[in-house]
Amino acid sequence: MSRQKKSGRLPINIVVPVYNAENTIKKCVRSVLGQKFKDWRLILVDDGSKDSSGRICDGFAAKDGRIRVFHQENSGSTATRQKGIALCDDDCYIMTLDADDYLRPGALEKMYRYARENDADMVKCEAVRCVGTKISIPIPTPDHREEHQYKVYDHQAVLDELYISYFGITKFPASLWATLYKSELLKAAAQFPTTVKFFADDLTVSIRILPECQTVVWAKDKLYCYRLGGNTNRFMPHYFDDCLAIHELQHELIKKYPMPQDAVYYAAVQLKNEAYEHLLNCYKLGGYDDEKLLKEIEYICNIPQVVTAVNHPRGDSSGCPGFREAAKEKRYADILALVKTTDVESGAKKLIKKIVSKL
Repeated sequence: MSRQKKSGRLPINIVVPVYNAENTIKKCVRSVLGQKFKDWRLILVDDGSKDSSGRICDGFAAKDGRIRVFHQENSGSTATRQKGIALCDDDCYIMTLDADDYLRPGALEKMYRYARENDADMVKCEAVRCVGTKISIPIPTPDHREEHQYKVYDHQAVLDELYISYFGITKFPASLWATLYKSELLKAAAQFPTTVKFFADDLTVSIRILPECQTVVWAKDKLYCYRLGGNTNRFMPHYFDDCLAIHELQHELIKKYPMPQDAVYYAAVQLKNEAYEHLLNCYKLGGYDDEKLLKEIEYICNIPQVVTAVNHPRGDSSGCPGFREAAKEKRYADILALVKTTDVESGAKKLIKKIVSKL
């Protein structure tokens, strides 16, 4: 797959933000070293790790000139990823890889081939969830590509078919990982102002990038391993602030990039569901007592964006039955009862926990 390169630039730059990842970074880096496709540069940005991550990265760089390591004071994952992107070449493809994830054999070769064959701005592959070293669980996505290994979308098809995925419909993944980008796209995205503080930063970047793509390839190949774990069950009291920020961004972009679907409606459904999810988390994870939870319910139900969402004329039956009507009518005690009787964990999460407990 090697080709003659201009200005000595490598076709693929891979950015890995690293923070206290001493238990996973070796597997991550080795998954890149083991690729058959060799024309890559690996940029490891150590975000002030307090463990041995930085030394491990330096050790890899000392043995392979394609690996570059940068150390910085702790700045957070978003700023660290942006730093890595800024250090990438100007004429290449860029991939971001989390320090606790890894690539499957042949990942770079296949994705680069799809990109070059179609002059794609973006190539998205599929991923598997990895539990320990024994179990891989496919991440389900709607199979709309029929019998083909991958599907190519031109600019209009991106707006007509894929873009609605970022307004409350689960279809085209919003993750930055498992994706190959033309460098100019991702470098421009790195200049966007930070929209959120705690979660869904990938979405706020992807929702701006996707409508600018002239050609997108979505491949069936499961080439990326996403490790389950981390702080998925950690309570974040300001979670809903980020939900509101995303909702505002969605409405801004709905005006800029018209879609054939009713994106306003789908965004309203998403915000309503996130409002209820936040209340569940306050009770189940935050340990709110009845008095504190009632105050939070009243606060959430009177946020203007939530009022607009629950009063959307189309209505919906998704999420928790009864919440929308109770929120419309300001029946706070009824919402409290709903929250206290709803199990915060889905059946899938329970199954995963059961599997993990047996490893």
